[in-house]
Amino acid sequence: MSNTIELAERYFELSNKSDMNSIDAMFTDSSTYSSVNTGVYLGRSQIMTMMRAFHSAYASLNWTIDSIEEIRPGVAHIEFTLRSVNTQGEVTESHGNEYVLAFNGLLQHVEVRNMHQ
Repeated sequence: MSNTIELAERYFELSNKSDMNSIDAMFTDSSTYSSVNTGVYLGRSQIMTMMRAFHSAYASLNWTIDSIEEIRPGVAHIEFTLRSVNTQGEVTESHGNEYVLAFNGLLQHVEVRNMHQ
């Protein structure tokens, strides 16, 4: 298994635990994040501010990796399912595609696309 796939799987694992401190350590000040749901962010500080707000809006979040492939060195493509329970107890399930770009063992870019329920 490649380091990029291992890094992406670790990122999903930490996201399922809402382990913000460990996720923070995976980004750099030049990392970028783009999502059809939350917008575009530059650097660890902006990314983590968005992630903390996103995670705090839910009582429960659980991502399942449906498929993962390193499509080029350092670039992983992931198809995922997200099951969530918001703070009002409403349950949702959505599906999406995500690209994770790794550089020097850290997350250089995360891009969430095509979210649908």
